[in-house]
Amino acid sequence: MLGAPLVEASIELLADDGTDLAAQLRGCTPTLALGRNDRQFSMDFWPHLEVQGDGLFTSNQHGNWRAPQGHISLGGPASAMPSFISSWTSTSDRVTIASENELLVSVALRDTPYVSVEGGSLYLSGRAVEIAYDFSEHGLTIGLSARLSANDRVHKGSVELGAQLRVQCLVPDNALPFLGFSSRKAQATTVEIEGWQPRQTSIGDLATTGSGIAARGTLDWNNPQSRHPSPTGPWVSCGIEKHSMSLKPVKRVARLATGLARYAGAEGILELMIGAAHFEAALNNRGRARMAFTGPGIGFVDGVTTWPMEQGGPKPQAFERLVIDLEKAAAGLRIVGEGLVGPGGDLGTDVHFDLMIPALWLRLKGYRF
Repeated sequence: MLGAPLVEASIELLADDGTDLAAQLRGCTPTLALGRNDRQFSMDFWPHLEVQGDGLFTSNQHGNWRAPQGHISLGGPASAMPSFISSWTSTSDRVTIASENELLVSVALRDTPYVSVEGGSLYLSGRAVEIAYDFSEHGLTIGLSARLSANDRVHKGSVELGAQLRVQCLVPDNALPFLGFSSRKAQATTVEIEGWQPRQTSIGDLATTGSGIAARGTLDWNNPQSRHPSPTGPWVSCGIEKHSMSLKPVKRVARLATGLARYAGAEGILELMIGAAHFEAALNNRGRARMAFTGPGIGFVDGVTTWPMEQGGPKPQAFERLVIDLEKAAAGLRIVGEGLVGPGGDLGTDVHFDLMIPALWLRLKGYRF
């Protein structure tokens, strides 16, 4: 099942002998993954896709999975492209990245005359790539240009071929937040859809911000001295990365015209130095797991203390210990935590959270717990 959005794409891949290597890809459906789990830039060309009831796509046909006809990925320093596009303030730019020791661009093509093995693929690679991007009200246009040659590590000299790659793809505006970018349509980011219910079973009712999710559950960081008690639920805003996780209690969830959610929650945030890689290792294809941590490196609660500004303002309170229980279910991944925070603020000592991360969102992010 695919969590990567469909994109509009044009591709040219012309071999030095005049062969149009991209001809077999032009009837395929392209998808693009940016910053999705370990795939920082991954573009696939699918010969067959079907939409499922939850809004995701599958390449299964008559019960058989059909592999992509072609694949393009960026590696080395070029794989940071999503990060530098999102961090730069300009709406368009062009950059060239080169490396003497690393392969920055990789292309795989099935069913070419250069590989005689049935089902085998031709692998091309390059050590330099020019990347261009441009934001507009229609979405994000990304262009790649690279000089490629047959990958010797794979073909071991059996294929001698050079080729020029040119790709241009348009990520639709409504797909940008799922790739970590903001919509450029100002009105769409403010208008709420009336009567929407976050059932969390399809793309249309998933309470996601793209990079995060509102999970059903509670988070109580025990702040008895606050003059404005924080909500403890019934939602928890959750962001899970490979080695970190952030949580925040939410009392209201609404859906915007962009298709993404807006949360009304508490001030402050719980930050943990524990993430998807830890969950995957702990579960290891099992249904349940328990993790216990001790020491200030676990994480902290920040921004919810009531210390006056003349005393330094709100201060983070680090965890002294934390126990997390994980349980897999058809609905998703349940995460239950019981922790103790140390001095440094005016929170109580106990922190408790209990939330269910929707299975659909985990598939969108590419996590395989």
